Amino acid sequence: TQSNKFYIGANDSASSGNLIIDSAGKVGIGTNSPSHKLTVGGTTSHTTARVLTTTGNANLRVSTDNSDFAIIGQGGSNRFDIYDVNGSSTRLSINSSGNVGIATTSPATDLHLQKDNSAILRIDAQDGGSAPAMTSRIQLYGYEGRGVGIKMRDSVNSASGASDREWFVGTGYASSGFNIGYAADGSQSSYAAQAKLSITTAGNATFAGDITIGGKTYPKLNLTDNQGVARNFSVGTNNETFTVRNETAGSDALTISSANDA
Repeated sequence: TQSNKFYIGANDSASSGNLIIDSAGKVGIGTNSPSHKLTVGGTTSHTTARVLTTTGNANLRVSTDNSDFAIIGQGGSNRFDIYDVNGSSTRLSINSSGNVGIATTSPATDLHLQKDNSAILRIDAQDGGSAPAMTSRIQLYGYEGRGVGIKMRDSVNSASGASDREWFVGTGYASSGFNIGYAADGSQSSYAAQAKLSITTAGNATFAGDITIGGKTYPKLNLTDNQGVARNFSVGTNNETFTVRNETAGSDALTISSANDA
């Protein structure tokens, strides 16, 4: 001992050792000046503190008055977990393939979020006083035009009447445009052949089905060009009459009554 410190070392020096306990009860391994309850020091770039077991799990537990968590190396399943002791639940898992699971210990994809009844992923951008061109966003990057997007199956986990029906939103396979696709069996919803709406890079849109415009007493479709000339036409219905109207001139260009009179 020296300077109110307890030393354990491989030599007879009274001022250094492999393990030190100072007067405040702080323990140092590889350092003479522990700054925390346990400080591990070293002179290499790979200084490591290791919890090792040859059977079962290796655990490191972190607790406060209000929280109790364990970092666990699962020996049997070769998995890393963060376990909520108070909640008796695994909050995060990383398996041997690098898949990350939130609230599931069996992540099937790179990131797998699972929760009973309602699973929500939230991206929240706070107002920091600046004026960015965009705040919250999801960026998806692919390669070779093989499709990038989001697939949605709304009934695959249903307790009764489960279905593999799938919607796709994004750039479809072998397509440079934007697609909304659907597959009743969940197969290849991202392919162009399954597209219900396609928008090309030139802005041309193609619908695979009927178009219904409603929600108003007299619904109409406005048509405006982008040639720098004030030309604006609308197509709609008014009192059982179909009308093509020149909005710029404020007059009807074509009117068809319910009796087919034009």
